[in-house]
Amino acid sequence: MNRQIALFRGINVGGYNIIKMTELKSILESIGLENVRSYIQSGNVVFDSDLSNLEPVIQNKIKEAFNIECKVLLLDYLELKKLVDKSPYKNMDAKSQHFFFLKDSPNDIDLSKFESIKAIDEEFTVTDRVFYLLAPSGIGRSKLAAKVEKILGVVTTARNRNTINKILTMCEN
Repeated sequence: MNRQIALFRGINVGGYNIIKMTELKSILESIGLENVRSYIQSGNVVFDSDLSNLEPVIQNKIKEAFNIECKVLLLDYLELKKLVDKSPYKNMDAKSQHFFFLKDSPNDIDLSKFESIKAIDEEFTVTDRVFYLLAPSGIGRSKLAAKVEKILGVVTTARNRNTINKILTMCEN
């Protein structure tokens, strides 16, 4: 079985699209996922499965069970570990590091749009799977963070380095 991570976009944020993690776990187990565990309420789930094409299956189950349309990005453990290891900011303060995981590879990226809105202390790197952001003044103040998805033109879901570290630890246990 492959250890996988489901990153849910837009659940349990700001009082909207509320899903209890115990209910989410039951839904995921009902489609055959094993060893399902979640980390915090914002939709970080680790599980084991060899099933393929799970993203639409999970999204449809969430829609059926909770009447919530959400996006799910799946990564396997080794892929997540490689993406984290490739972060150009891995030696910086963990709370300043943010990973925007991309649902699809972006086309024709105009880096000047990012450069024009980034704060003086921010740094970013774009790959085909992750938009890495270093935001020392905080993600909440970052104009860049608020525009990542629009500028790239692809669905993203963001996690900070501390959350990613916890997810990796869950995968290893």
